[in-house]
Amino acid sequence: MDIAGTGISADYSISILPGFRPRQVLSLSWQQAADGNWYATDRGSDEDYYECTISIAGLETVINTFIDEMENNRQDGYFTMSNFNTSEYIFGENVDYSGDIDVAIVNWGQKEQRALKAYKQTFTVRNTAVLSFQEGSTYNLTDNISVGYTGWAEPTEVKRFTYDNTYSAINRDCDAGVFEMEGIWTKDNAKNLLNFQRTNRGASFSIGSPAGISYPFGKKRGSVTNAKILEINNMGLYGLHHNRLAVKFAEVI
Repeated sequence: MDIAGTGISADYSISILPGFRPRQVLSLSWQQAADGNWYATDRGSDEDYYECTISIAGLETVINTFIDEMENNRQDGYFTMSNFNTSEYIFGENVDYSGDIDVAIVNWGQKEQRALKAYKQTFTVRNTAVLSFQEGSTYNLTDNISVGYTGWAEPTEVKRFTYDNTYSAINRDCDAGVFEMEGIWTKDNAKNLLNFQRTNRGASFSIGSPAGISYPFGKKRGSVTNAKILEINNMGLYGLHHNRLAVKFAEVI
């Protein structure tokens, strides 16, 4: 990718290491109400932000040059990234990388010696302007679930014992299930899911019938499929053409 900004040399570019994890932070504040349902306070998509911790590696001269370039840019404190290749989608598959993206370094890691004459520099970047996004379509959940999903509804019963050891039970009857799954998604399907979360926000929807899962929210909740997405953990690229995403759904009672 290319980097440009005040104080940065012309035609300056870097190559980042694999293994980065895009982090998309939507401006949703989730709370679970007394009825068991989850509700979000939404400050709007313009308040979302995107960040990623990335690393570059090379001879010490390469790392030192990068540090010097960033020091020269220090007065402005932000720069643009452009000309991303498809393995450098640092803010997630759904972001539009066809133009410039303004970013700032919000955290520096230490320069690390990896081997004789080989060094690595890690740093975290965050967007400084509202991003543009690629068009998305319907995501496919049913074919992407890895072994090890969990589906459970915490019982909302209160078991009471008085001072003389008399037992009683209070049933609040507002169990709400949570379904957590991890999957290997094609890059296109990952783009669609991330776009859906970004545009659907805190609204409920039907997750359908995930393949091989009769009770996504646990047996006692039955075959309920209405849900909200509480969280997506993007674990980055899986090979060249797939992403690993972990998704947490909350049941809508």
